[in-house]
Amino acid sequence: MKSVNELAPSRRRGIKSSVLGIAAAIAIVAGLTALQHARVARDEAPQPRMPLPVSTTLYESQDSYQRKVSYLGLIAAARKANLGFEVPGQISTLHLRQGSPVQAGDIIVTLDDAAL
Repeated sequence: MKSVNELAPSRRRGIKSSVLGIAAAIAIVAGLTALQHARVARDEAPQPRMPLPVSTTLYESQDSYQRKVSYLGLIAAARKANLGFEVPGQISTLHLRQGSPVQAGDIIVTLDDAAL
């Protein structure tokens, strides 16, 4: 391997500047560290702080709890019924709306009896 003196002059300058840069960085870090240590040693001991007031809560164990829940969706009938008349004709009155609850014997629609 060649010594530093045998290298080209531009290469020697590059190595020297790198060594000087590294030495300068070490000196800066050492100086800043020394300043930080001097500052900490110069400062007084920290003042004791008063504790902050806190509130406490008593928790109780429970087996269960209730909460209100809402769901969004579409309700579909479980059963459908097809209705028809024995005598064909026109509907005159529709007594219920689609989806209304129906009991046995309720009148759902009335036929127009004018044609009879």
